[in-house]
Amino acid sequence: MIRYYLFCTILAGLFSLTAFAQNDDTGNTIGLARKLMNAGEYTRALVTLEDLLVKDPANLDAQELKINILVQQEREKEALRDVEEYIRMYPGKAEFLYL
Repeated sequence: MIRYYLFCTILAGLFSLTAFAQNDDTGNTIGLARKLMNAGEYTRALVTLEDLLVKDPANLDAQELKINILVQQEREKEALRDVEEYIRMYPGKAEFLYL
């Protein structure tokens, strides 16, 4: 019984570390996109965000930053199209409505 408990504890710890590493990568990617945006490299920032959204389409921070970049580039139609797509993808989540 003790071995089973120890095994489960170790397994849960490994899953936690994996999830933490993925969140850290996401944060680094969004940080890189923000730096690129501040440097005026909007195209590279958008490509970085698109890569992240392919892996995690529900990432609200990445979606919000992408829309901000599109608006700064005066590409409001694309930004509105993305917002409508997000609402369609996640109809029950209110946080996507404020985008």
